[in-house]
Amino acid sequence: MTGAEPVAAGSAKASPPGWRKWTVRIVVGLAVGALLSWSAINLVHADPPLPLWAGQDLPAIPAAEDNGWNDLYQHPHLFQELDVGPVERAVGASLGRAPEAGPAAPEDLTEARRSLGQPDLLEAFATCEASLSRPAFVDDCPFDFSQSCPSVDVLECRRIAAFHVLDAASRHEWAQAVARGDILLAQSLAHLSSARSVLSMQIALQSARESLVLARQLTHWLRAAGATGLLAGLERRIRAFGVDPLDLNVALAGEYIRMLSGIERITRGEVDSGGGALPGFFFDPGATTAELNRIFAPVRAAREADVIPAVADKPYTAQLGWWVRNPVGKLYLDAVTLPRRHFETLLAERAALLEERSKLLTELGQGD
Repeated sequence: MTGAEPVAAGSAKASPPGWRKWTVRIVVGLAVGALLSWSAINLVHADPPLPLWAGQDLPAIPAAEDNGWNDLYQHPHLFQELDVGPVERAVGASLGRAPEAGPAAPEDLTEARRSLGQPDLLEAFATCEASLSRPAFVDDCPFDFSQSCPSVDVLECRRIAAFHVLDAASRHEWAQAVARGDILLAQSLAHLSSARSVLSMQIALQSARESLVLARQLTHWLRAAGATGLLAGLERRIRAFGVDPLDLNVALAGEYIRMLSGIERITRGEVDSGGGALPGFFFDPGATTAELNRIFAPVRAAREADVIPAVADKPYTAQLGWWVRNPVGKLYLDAVTLPRRHFETLLAERAALLEERSKLLTELGQGD
């Protein structure tokens, strides 16, 4: 009997207390219950609300052969690894001159002229010339985040075109300078009214402002040279631009439609997460679209041209409990929604262009 007592004591020690078993059971039960609740919450998807904009709300797209935008779209990364520094410096210096100072001297443009004679830049310039020769320039960027659209290339092409205006002016070849300046201004303004993303609109605003500065200089130089007979066409285009409200809504609507198309692609299982399609189980397209509508509702409802989307101050994934409901939708919105500063930059660019326009119209006798 005494020999069996240590064994009984050891068996009692090996058996965990009953409260530990119940603790494990409760923890496991709570975890399973939480997982089931989380799954149930994400299993119910809201019906998608009606979209704020659709593709037909944007400007009509001309035939590809008539659209200068398409020339640049067919040549992605046109200026990648090309040195356009001499041209940019020459254009920047010339646009920074007071109109009364007159055009730059031909010798001041020698370096830029020589750089444009390099074979690789000649090829890029030929594409830019083809784009400028078309009767229209309408943004036709696909509503697909995987597509690369011309952006900086547009600005580089127009700066090369501006250089040729300045080069002609430096030699007092006024007819050529005005003809090229008119084409450049027309294309810049067409882009401005059709830009369908924030980036495209920023490029369009900057390009149009530089084109207006150049037009202002040309009007001074032509009057000083006594060549006012060449001014009529350029002045008509400038005055027509004076009635344009510079509405940003086309660009913001395009931004919205692009984000909406991404929601639709995730819903159809077309977006690869790296290991297959994104899990639709934790993605609520209706709730995601409703939040997208909330962000862009101020733009859709307002009549002013300077209302921007109600972008949250911090990412959805920085908010407490973001993962409880529609986590994939919140991750998506965080990935594609531009920070508020980009929209504020857009307003600043618009204000700078309006100021330049006001100066030019005042000088033409049609200011406010």
